[in-house]
Amino acid sequence: MGDLADTAGRRPAFIIGFIIYIAACIGIALQDSFAALLVLRCVQSAGSSGVIALSSGVVADISTTAERGKYMGWVTSGLMIGKMRQETRAVKSVQN
Repeated sequence: MGDLADTAGRRPAFIIGFIIYIAACIGIALQDSFAALLVLRCVQSAGSSGVIALSSGVVADISTTAERGKYMGWVTSGLMIGKMRQETRAVKSVQN
């Protein structure tokens, strides 16, 4: 994804990543076998990880060096808060 984003621009790379992710989500919803589910989950993570990496590149492109840390914090905070909430829910579900 990085080479594609450097040559074609960030927008086509984002669109390709989203298309891969959405196609894998639809495939997962339609699957009955565990093997296909596992493979499509790997494809899904490949599409979404490219988008996450590119978002950091966009922040680096549009912000100055002095402001970059603040904006990177805002961009990555959604991922971190989601992980914290997931862990909290998992612990609560085990305790009940």
